[in-house]
Order: sequence, then structure tokens, then C-alpha cells
Amino acid sequence: VLRNQKFILYGLACTAWSALLYLYYADAPFIAAHDFHFSTEKYGAVSLITAAGYFIGNLLSRKLATMTTAQKAIKVGLMTIALGLMVLSLMVFNIIYWQYLYFIAVAICFAGGAMVFSNAVALGLHQASDVASSSSMFGFISVLGGMLCTSSLGYFSAPHVGMFFAIY
Repeated sequence: VLRNQKFILYGLACTAWSALLYLYYADAPFIAAHDFHFSTEKYGAVSLITAAGYFIGNLLSRKLATMTTAQKAIKVGLMTIALGLMVLSLMVFNIIYWQYLYFIAVAICFAGGAMVFSNAVALGLHQASDVASSSSMFGFISVLGGMLCTSSLGYFSAPHVGMFFAIY
């Protein structure tokens, strides 16, 4: 399985998504509390925005599956993530400072990530002759990458590196 370049490529796409997801969930509570001065209740409520983004992304992925190829759906997902990052950059570069924009931008990224992840898993497992072993390896690669990125978060000098950048 590890000799198949396409399998590795799709596995790395899922790893990148897992890393971004884990980094967001590791750092978002601190950004909400320290940078936005949100209470835990307010953070919990606002987090529904990001969950809705992921849910919508899965619905869009399902719709795209009937309309186009998985490769094109991945491209749509990547463009959606890029749009979310552009929206987030408005805050990072102090063009707009609206606390809820952070969560909206992340929700857009989550929608794109859902499209990338579901289609990358399908295409990656399509490459394998032994789906059970390949699925296990796929999960291992994704979780390992996410874990390594999240555990390295504490080694950065900025207090909140987070999923995308520090917001100050």
C-alpha cells in the first residue's frame, strides 16, 4: 500500500485536513477566550457555526458526487478552503476585525475540508487491492499527521498559532 503513489497522495491530503482540524480544535478555545474574550457558553454556541460548515460541506460533497468526478470535487473543496483562508486573512492582516468572522472563515474551510476528505478517502481506497488494510493505513496516516502537528503546537513561540495564524 505504501508503494502506491496515488494512495500516499490521497493519504497526505487527508493528513493535512486532519492536522488543520486538530489544530483548530486545540487552539480555538484559547483564541475565543483570550483574544475575543468569549465566555465558555458563548464559545460553545459560536462553535456551532464551524460544525454547520462541516455539515454543509458533507451535503455539498454528496451532491457533487452525482454531478462530477471525485477529482473535481476535491478541486472544489480546495478552492473552498482557499476562500475560507482569504476571509480569515482579512482578520490576520487587520483589514476587518469582527470576532464572528473568524468562525465563519473556519466554517468555510470546514466545508471545503469535508469535500476534500470524503473524496480523497474514496479515491485512496480505490487504489488498494486490500481495502481493509488500506483503510487502516489511511486512518493511521491521517491521525498520526494530525497528532504530530497538534503536539508541535506548543513548540511555537506565538501563544496561539492555531489552525491558520495568530490573530492579534
